[in-house]
Amino acid sequence: GMELYDGHATGKMVLDAAKPVPTFTGDFRLDGVEAKSLLSDAAQFSMLSGKTKLALQLNGTGSSADEIKSSLTGQGSLAVSDGAIEGINLTEMISSIGEGQVPDMRQGPGAKTAFSDLGGSFTIANGIMETNNLQMTSPLLKVAAAGKVDIAQSTISRLNRRIRSSS
Repeated sequence: GMELYDGHATGKMVLDAAKPVPTFTGDFRLDGVEAKSLLSDAAQFSMLSGKTKLALQLNGTGSSADEIKSSLTGQGSLAVSDGAIEGINLTEMISSIGEGQVPDMRQGPGAKTAFSDLGGSFTIANGIMETNNLQMTSPLLKVAAAGKVDIAQSTISRLNRRIRSSS
């Protein structure tokens, strides 16, 4: 384990290269890690902030990166609390509509949609990650989503979402 971005991380990865085709298993956990700092440093993505809890178990096999991505299996869960999606303020837009005003569609730096909870669980089979219970709860919104991500192709093949206003 280690301290990481104001939280704690643990992980174990086992690689078996003695087989004709190498295999690996991994078990990773984050608790209380600041999402914005981690994602910004790891993937140059800075639109999500909050305290993150992640559990991820993975298995894979292959002799190339593409083979490994296509073989991935596993499961996990993600929970981000007291955070925000930065770059757009959906709460302000909905409040404006509720007050009979035209919302400001020009969003950008400084705009953000605060949420109390964002998360769900997912499974991975043959390199395709699927979730049926991704949810975000904010003061005025509750968003539920389901979808699939093809890890090898870096595509979202299906995304269903439901948005309800709490006001």
